[in-house]
Amino acid sequence: MSQKEPTMDTLLSENYTLEQSLSYQNRKTIAKMFRYIKTFSLGEYEIELIRKDILGMAAESEQRNEPLAEVMGKDPKIFCNDLLEAIGGIKVPRGRTCLRTAGWFYQMIGWLNLIPAIFSLCAILLGYVSAGTLLSGDPITEEMMFSIIISVLPAVLYIFAGHYAKKYSGDASRAGSALRWGIALMLFVIIYPILNNIISEYLAIEPRAYTTNEQILMGAPSILLSYIFPLLYMAGAYMNKKSVQ
Repeated sequence: MSQKEPTMDTLLSENYTLEQSLSYQNRKTIAKMFRYIKTFSLGEYEIELIRKDILGMAAESEQRNEPLAEVMGKDPKIFCNDLLEAIGGIKVPRGRTCLRTAGWFYQMIGWLNLIPAIFSLCAILLGYVSAGTLLSGDPITEEMMFSIIISVLPAVLYIFAGHYAKKYSGDASRAGSALRWGIALMLFVIIYPILNNIISEYLAIEPRAYTTNEQILMGAPSILLSYIFPLLYMAGAYMNKKSVQ
């Protein structure tokens, strides 16, 4: 007769009790391991089963007065990968690191662009409601609204692209979706400057004149990064796709 699987409530209760009995250092190590495990597509029940195994190892290590890594017999990250495959049926995709790197980059760039744009938009709306102009008294122009919109659109795209890069990084079955996001980012990098120039000419917006040094310091790295990270995104998605074929 097979042993009955514990319920979710039982697992949560047992894991909480066992975790509280561990040393601070072991709890810190386990928390770090679970930050890694939660980046994969696992259900709550599978996560708690993995937690139970790791907590049991930690309790055993304290009884022996040995480091947790020594009881595991391998690096904690490799041990987590083994548990992910044994319990969750998940094999770590080869392109995971590339996708997560691209994901962190796009989310950082997205928020760095979106937050100032939101503050600018709020200032314009506040000025418009109170006086029909900016708070400084200057008129609200098409150029001003265009500059905000042109900052918001790529920022929102980057935030979503970064989110899905991290979400799909540990799930090779979603490699196709990740690859489509990477292609969309590359197309955006190509089309966005052209569209920006067309709209700028239509609104008669004079581009800012940069000095030669500014062009060298700002232009080349910016262009390079614009193409590197879509390629990194697509490379990670492609490697994930190959890992399930």
